[in-house]
Amino acid sequence: MGTRAVGVARQQLSLFERDWNSLEISRRELEVKRETLEERTQEDLSIDLGREYPEYRELMSGGDVQRIDQADAISQIEVLRGEIRKLGNVNLDSIEEETLLEGQNENLVRQVADLDNASRRLGELIERLNQVSKDQFGAAFTAIQENFSSQEGMFRRLFGGGRAEVRLMPLIKEINGEKVVTDEYDLLESGIEIVAKPPGKEPRTIDQLSGGEKTLTAVALLMSIFRSKPSCFCVLDEVDAALDEGNVARYCAMIRQFTDRSRFIVITHNKKTMQAADQLYGVTMQERGVSTRVKVRFDQVGAHGELPATQADDTAVEARPERRKRTHAPRQRAISAEITPGKDTPESEERVSLKAALASMREQADTPAPDPTQAPQPTEAAASPNDAD
Repeated sequence: MGTRAVGVARQQLSLFERDWNSLEISRRELEVKRETLEERTQEDLSIDLGREYPEYRELMSGGDVQRIDQADAISQIEVLRGEIRKLGNVNLDSIEEETLLEGQNENLVRQVADLDNASRRLGELIERLNQVSKDQFGAAFTAIQENFSSQEGMFRRLFGGGRAEVRLMPLIKEINGEKVVTDEYDLLESGIEIVAKPPGKEPRTIDQLSGGEKTLTAVALLMSIFRSKPSCFCVLDEVDAALDEGNVARYCAMIRQFTDRSRFIVITHNKKTMQAADQLYGVTMQERGVSTRVKVRFDQVGAHGELPATQADDTAVEARPERRKRTHAPRQRAISAEITPGKDTPESEERVSLKAALASMREQADTPAPDPTQAPQPTEAAASPNDAD
């Protein structure tokens, strides 16, 4: 009997141990779940359940807070999880990227505002510059028109009459794919047309004028510009090449009228132009590649072309060869002329030929020049440099 009771007690103890072990395992599993929930809550929601739980129990003990329906909460959680899965991969740096893009957008907005402000200011500046340019160009153009086309203008002085005009050309606009000449004029956009009609001629265009007439027209326009706004220096290179003797005299007389306000350096082969100069520079080449300069002041030349002793010495000194040396214009008002004697002439023969040339020019100076107010002689073709000498 006693042995049987001990066996039953041992079976019950085995059952109790089995149940206790099962409970212990369940307890450990629940502790693991609790720890997992605490860690996830701490990571996801930043809530420490171990520290917040006593406050939660105290809050729930008052009965003022309604307990959450777990079934309803679980269903809502499942719905939210499904919507999150539909979103796909989530960029965790999207908030930072949004902040960065927002800063860049604000910077671009400020730059666009600066560009709009700069564009507006540039537009106002362009309008002011256009207005100032129109005013200044209009005043200068009117003065040049008056100096060129009036009764006392440069054109009538050089030609002894005739009619000339400097005017604006009408604007050409494209209408329906075709260029049409309009009646509109713009000081900044319109071209400039020169109309020149010498005495006794009615050319349709300036291209129908002869070479000499074109030259005189250009000189008249140049002097008209000089009269409105003089320049310190003016270099005229072979301008008189296409002029005959009568027109050369008019040309020299016109230049002489402007020597009180500008200094003219004239490069020429014409004896009449050399004769009208205050100071003469001659350049020759006795040796290949070696330029020689000869300087003469006309106010120190005798009636028959003789030179004073000091001037002759200075001329001999100036005639020394110089290797490609650039000569500068004198500081006083002068007309510099180019002469080309023979290449193989010695220095003594060069001075003799120079004296003879000066005497010949002096004799020509004694002959009366044509009146500049009379009509010009017909122009001829330009002579070669050797013929001019």
